[in-house]
Amino acid sequence: MLTADTTASALLSYAQALAVCGGSDLVTIPVVTESGARADAQFLIGPASQILSLPVENSWPEPEDADLVADLSRRAGLRAPGADTLAASPMLDDAASSEPCMDYI
Repeated sequence: MLTADTTASALLSYAQALAVCGGSDLVTIPVVTESGARADAQFLIGPASQILSLPVENSWPEPEDADLVADLSRRAGLRAPGADTLAASPMLDDAASSEPCMDYI
């Protein structure tokens, strides 16, 4: 399956932030399947995630979602050192998964 470069990058950054915190989250991203159809793919990301991003040539348009990329980037930023407040997000399915990481050394 394929997704937009910006979506893949945001997903990897968020997965890395969750791994640092020992947290996890279920994220849905838009993808293009092998047949060229658009679909939604769910990823369970966290400390044990093994996600690969590899640029490929293809003839299908990338399934861009600027709002999703911004939300994933925001979520990753919430887990940065000093992030002690949480802005409400309509894309969060589980409020517990959006708590900031406070265990930085």
